[in-house]
Amino acid sequence: MSDPTPSRPGAPESSAIGSAADSGPVILMSGHAHAWSRAAFATAFEDIRDGVAGWRISALMGWSELRRRYHRSLLGPFWITLSMAIFILLVGGVFSQLSSTTLRSFMPYVATGYVTWLLLASFVSDGCSVFIAATRFLRQMRLPKSTFVLAMVWRDLMVFAHNLPVVLIILALCGVRPTLWTLMLIPAVMATAAAGTILGLVLGMVASRFRDLIPIVTSLLQLTFFLTPVLYEPGHLGQAGTLLYLNPATHFIGIMRSGFLGEAPSLLSWLAVLGMLAAGAVVSFLLFVRFRARITYWV
Repeated sequence: MSDPTPSRPGAPESSAIGSAADSGPVILMSGHAHAWSRAAFATAFEDIRDGVAGWRISALMGWSELRRRYHRSLLGPFWITLSMAIFILLVGGVFSQLSSTTLRSFMPYVATGYVTWLLLASFVSDGCSVFIAATRFLRQMRLPKSTFVLAMVWRDLMVFAHNLPVVLIILALCGVRPTLWTLMLIPAVMATAAAGTILGLVLGMVASRFRDLIPIVTSLLQLTFFLTPVLYEPGHLGQAGTLLYLNPATHFIGIMRSGFLGEAPSLLSWLAVLGMLAAGAVVSFLLFVRFRARITYWV
């Protein structure tokens, strides 16, 4: 007995229909689901791994950018060192009188705090434009995106190294001698560099999407400077000084300053720094997994 339903011309074969039915329902994955897939996590991890493995490229890019900034300049990045030395001498002398402390004890405090603040501020400001400044590389070359963040961190660390002679001279003139606690300066610099890497990833992605973030961060940095114990000690503010410990920069300056001065570091500051690094690493990696593929389109 023949099938009462005639087949229409051009209709798909029944075998094709059966095979499609047997294969199960077709699920269209949205962009959000794909961004959190296992492949996205693996790609983000490989990007960071390749960026670290290719540290020579990051160092070369950081050095090249530093030379480009100060091309045909007489002193190059030492202009920053000169301006920092003048700032420390003038402002340190004034604030030492306002705080009723001797210049010999106050100058090392200001010098170590200010050089650390310059490093942190450069991580924040340069981190906002790290991917925007690398637009031509992102559009023309296949490089790990973490390479540009590491190049930014390396460049700012080189400027920090240029500023160190001023701080060391002030410490020597004020009678500060190295101790065993001075060795804690090494992990302090590493922790600060790790914070710069986290800031570069997060701020770089957000600023690439929302360009208004750059002037906002610039304004906030100026305000944050006065809320950070660079030119004064928290104890001079009485009970209000305890609020300064809510400022993340306070703890990074604290561990760096104690290393410079050869003093025992604050356990609270180190715990706060390690906690912020752990939380920041998780958040920045998740954001990198989610938005890494869009950076090239945003810039």
